[in-house]
Order: sequence, then structure tokens, then C-alpha cells
Amino acid sequence: MEASLSYLARFSSTRAGLARHLKKKFRHAEGEALSALLEECLARLEELRLLDDARFAADRARGLRAQGKSGRAIRQKLAEKGVDRALVDEAMRDEDAHAELVAAVRLAKRRRLGPFRTKDADEMRELAALGRAGFSYEIARKVLALDLSDAEAMIAAR
Repeated sequence: MEASLSYLARFSSTRAGLARHLKKKFRHAEGEALSALLEECLARLEELRLLDDARFAADRARGLRAQGKSGRAIRQKLAEKGVDRALVDEAMRDEDAHAELVAAVRLAKRRRLGPFRTKDADEMRELAALGRAGFSYEIARKVLALDLSDAEAMIAAR
């Protein structure tokens, strides 16, 4: 229990992530006893609300969206962390097309694409960069078609 509290004091984690960490930490003590202790520890932490996958998913989704990540990228990152698909869907429930567009504009600003470009650039390369980041073709076209003042206003509004 001490190792799990120490880990949670430093990092936000999912149930699966904490279980992975503890299994690595105590890899020398394998077996049914370890599994039972691990399950008991995780259940107690959930009961105390120190470990909450739904809260983790909502917080991480909000943070990743603020960084300019696409809905696809957010879903993938949460799945990698071991968050259940239903909890991911719940965390992404309030997301709409406008939130996706604003995230794409944030990415464009960070990468100096579209309205934020400082020199002539190949539009196909910029479309490809937005596509690789998980944004749809329609969203990418909209971002590249924006003028600088509209793009800045979208970022400021969120």
C-alpha cells in the first residue's frame, strides 16, 4: 500500500497503470498471493477515491485537448493508459466538432501551419501534418483556410 500511495503522490494514474507499476516493482514476488494483495490494494484505493479511472480520463482528455490533440489521438492515449472504452467515451462525450477545430488551430499555431506560417509552405505538407495528428481532411482544410485574426480569436475563446 505504501508503494502505491508514494506513486500516486507523484503521478496521476489509472488502475491498470498502477497495477503495471506495482507488478514491476514487486516482480520477484509473483504468484497468487501477490495478485490477491494487489487486487485488495487497488480496491481500497478506489474505495478511498485516490484511484479513479473516470476522473483520470476526464482530466487527461481535457489536458490533451488543450495541447491541440485530436479526438483520435486522445482516445488512443487513454487506451494506452488502460482506460476502459466506456470511460473514454464518457470523457469525450462533451467534445464537438468545434472543439476538434480549435484543437487543430492550436496545433497549427504550435507547428506554424496555415494562418500561423511564417514563410511560404506546401499546403499538401501542412494537410499531411494535420492528418498525421489525427484530424480529418475537412478540419485540416478549414484550419488552413482561416485567416490569422479568426484563428487567434478561436484560441482565445476557449
